[in-house]
Amino acid sequence: MKNSIQPYLTSSKLVEAEIAYFEQKVKAKNIQPEQLELLNKKKEQLKKINEQIDKTT
Repeated sequence: MKNSIQPYLTSSKLVEAEIAYFEQKVKAKNIQPEQLELLNKKKEQLKKINEQIDKTT
């Protein structure tokens, strides 16, 4: 079963890294409005990936 969720776990880690990057930019107050919008999209993407992981396990 772990092999079937491995792609989701990998995607999850990549999206988490992207979110962390944008959140650092927010803390530094060095983020553009379109990057803030992208951050919100990434959070939604992560939520969907996690839902897929939950369905698979």
